[in-house]
Amino acid sequence: MVGTTEASKLLGICARRLRYLLAAGRVRNAFKVSNIWIIPIINGMPVITTCKRGPKPTWKQLRKQALSRIHVNTSLFGKKDKDGKYVPVITAKKSDDNSYCDRIIIQGSCSIVYDFDHPLDKARVWTAILILKRFCAISALTRFVKNCKTL
Repeated sequence: MVGTTEASKLLGICARRLRYLLAAGRVRNAFKVSNIWIIPIINGMPVITTCKRGPKPTWKQLRKQALSRIHVNTSLFGKKDKDGKYVPVITAKKSDDNSYCDRIIIQGSCSIVYDFDHPLDKARVWTAILILKRFCAISALTRFVKNCKTL
């Protein structure tokens, strides 16, 4: 439940336009207590009903989270740059930002690793997952990581 100024900021319109919509009864489940409008928030936005005439509404929509993608460029495996270092093949993509690297640590205890000189069972790129348990031995963890490698 918010007032007119907060709701107008969420919708991206001026407070006067929102008060006009409230007076016309186009804001769903809104009610007035003395001279203050109480506007319910549903899924982060006030709900405005459409009318039969006029242009379509262009209310400000909530921004969606940009998806993060991890891309492995296999055509760059083993290629070196001018300095003699291996070119990173793992790319973390988020909207218009690309980050190139040899290792990505994912939130939690997982990482994606690229190592051309020291492959893990012939795999140049693999996923390393760390499981923290009291009874988990290092050899069991090593076997688990070898079984979970991906390309």
